[in-house]
Amino acid sequence: MSETDEHYAGNAQRSRRVVIKTISAAGAAALAPSWLAAQTAAEPPSTVSVPPRDFGPGAPPVTYPDPDLVSPALPEGSSFTTPQKVRITLESQTDTSATVRITRGVAARAPDAPTITSAVSSPTSGEITLNVQPGKDNGQVVLGYLLTKYPGGKSEYVSSPGGTATTLTMYATNDGAPGQWTARAVNQVGTSHESAKTSVHVIAPTVAITSPAPGATVPGPSFAVTVTATPDPIGNAAITHVQVCVVDAWCDIDDTAPYAFTVSASSGATTLRATAFDGAGGRATVDVPVTVIDTPPSVQLTAPTPGAQVLTGEPFAVTASASPNPSSGSPVQYVTFEMRDSGGNVVDFAEAGEAPFTVSMTTYQDGTHIITATATDANGLTSAPATLQVTAVTPAPVLQEGRFARFGG
Repeated sequence: MSETDEHYAGNAQRSRRVVIKTISAAGAAALAPSWLAAQTAAEPPSTVSVPPRDFGPGAPPVTYPDPDLVSPALPEGSSFTTPQKVRITLESQTDTSATVRITRGVAARAPDAPTITSAVSSPTSGEITLNVQPGKDNGQVVLGYLLTKYPGGKSEYVSSPGGTATTLTMYATNDGAPGQWTARAVNQVGTSHESAKTSVHVIAPTVAITSPAPGATVPGPSFAVTVTATPDPIGNAAITHVQVCVVDAWCDIDDTAPYAFTVSASSGATTLRATAFDGAGGRATVDVPVTVIDTPPSVQLTAPTPGAQVLTGEPFAVTASASPNPSSGSPVQYVTFEMRDSGGNVVDFAEAGEAPFTVSMTTYQDGTHIITATATDANGLTSAPATLQVTAVTPAPVLQEGRFARFGG
């Protein structure tokens, strides 16, 4: 029977150093430095309160306390396995005592695959923090983790004696993309299978353009844009401001929620871009395509009546009614009136700045005339013209009393 067998067969006064001395020197130094450090010449022997009575092959595991095996650096569940297939597993511990499980006849093997519970990327430093849940060490404590980034498959080893360091910090690779990561646990026997791929969460606020909707047709050239922005659920840094731009053109900033903007854009297809910024340096951007259409006001000529006769050389009233476009609601600023003769020449021009839009016009030529009215709104959009035709005639002569026309000789 070996010295280890004798110890566990019934010698209650032997120290745990008898078991540890059976581990290879390299393995012991790597796996149990704190346990080995306590093995001094002056060390008193451990006292096992209830030594195992049956430790032959196939006997069930036995658990007992040993004050010499306290190791705050090792998590519960850590284990060592000797070349003689004697496994010591740390079940629990206090400041003064550790409870270990002794199992015989089980060879050590590579650890089980760990689980990445979260992967978070800093918005400014490029650091990527992986939170790892270790699997079983299967008889030899975990020395560290082999972390691999996808796409690319580049791996990096991070030391974690005993698997206690479960928050691991990496840096984004040269491509700058956080990508996905996997982890494999490493012990003295080998390397575990690869964990499932976990996508990196980049700490950034959330931003959305709530109005207009993507693909909407909006009245231009000015229209309202509303935006919502919320802090990242993990970083929780407050939103500092929101910027809205017409891509490659106009931009504006609002630093107070609710975030509302009045945007100006030329007619046609364009893209709205909203960017939210937070206090940690994070940002998020969303694009929404829209089509801007001009929405000018409308105008009608209400006087004189179409085809009316007016007197040449005498002023006459011209009246128009004008209304904002219902899509934009932009108010009418003024109405412009123009009168042309049959040759297309402008013979009079006038402008009215408020309703009722009425002006006085005069022509000094007989014949057909065309009167045109256009309305312009606060957006600078001009209506389609309204027209009517009038005929100018010279007034008949007025005979004065007491005077007679004389004809003949």
